[in-house]
Amino acid sequence: MSQPSAKSQLTRNERYRIGGTEYRALDMLARLVPMYYLGFIIIFGFLFRIYVASSSYAREVLDTSNANTGPVNYWFFSFFISLSAFTNLGLNHLDDSMSPFQNAPAPLILCIILILVGNTAFAILLRFIIWVCYILTPEHKVMRRETFRYLLDHPRRCYTTLFPATQTWWLLIVLVAITLVELICFLALNYWLPVLEGISWGSRFLDGLFQSVATRNAGFSVVNLADLNPGAQLVYIVAMYISVYPVAISMRNSNIYQVRLEKKN
Repeated sequence: MSQPSAKSQLTRNERYRIGGTEYRALDMLARLVPMYYLGFIIIFGFLFRIYVASSSYAREVLDTSNANTGPVNYWFFSFFISLSAFTNLGLNHLDDSMSPFQNAPAPLILCIILILVGNTAFAILLRFIIWVCYILTPEHKVMRRETFRYLLDHPRRCYTTLFPATQTWWLLIVLVAITLVELICFLALNYWLPVLEGISWGSRFLDGLFQSVATRNAGFSVVNLADLNPGAQLVYIVAMYISVYPVAISMRNSNIYQVRLEKKN
């Protein structure tokens, strides 16, 4: 390191030392974010396939639900719905969306997780993963701990949708609050309607939670939305309209360059 060297002659460790903490933080994010995306899609794709393999009801649904197009390939369905839920696309191979799984908790829970971690809860979970990595990194690996600490202390210098602790907690609270309001309206306003007739209370709760998350972000449906109470439909419309605001406000409030500009003025 005492002799001038071309960049191509430097080892990875030497480039890390020369580049500084911010360089290492950006390099870490360049690996962490693709792993986050691919990891969730692939892992949950296999989880969907395991569910289909272990459930005779799921196989019957895939074999008989589409009268015009015929049976749905199990592997294709599993990975397509994983990708669709994570990217909030809202499409799958079944004509009735997720309605055949009204009383099947496994696919609904998997979809809820994917819809959230791929959209509204992305910043929350990414910061949590970085915090866990910081906690679990041994103390003798000074540069790696310093890298994770830098990401936690200066998130917006490195990534647009990585927020400081205050904005992340605020985003989590708002996300939970909106979902709870939608869930309560779904259960209360549709209690006597035929749309929930024959569905147990456990399934009603999970269906309401799924519909609250999916309607606001992805577009899946586990019940016919046209049959819901008009009040519940209005709540969903408002929730869809404001769905982007929590992330946008967190992004705005954590904009370090905007803060600098306001201080100058």
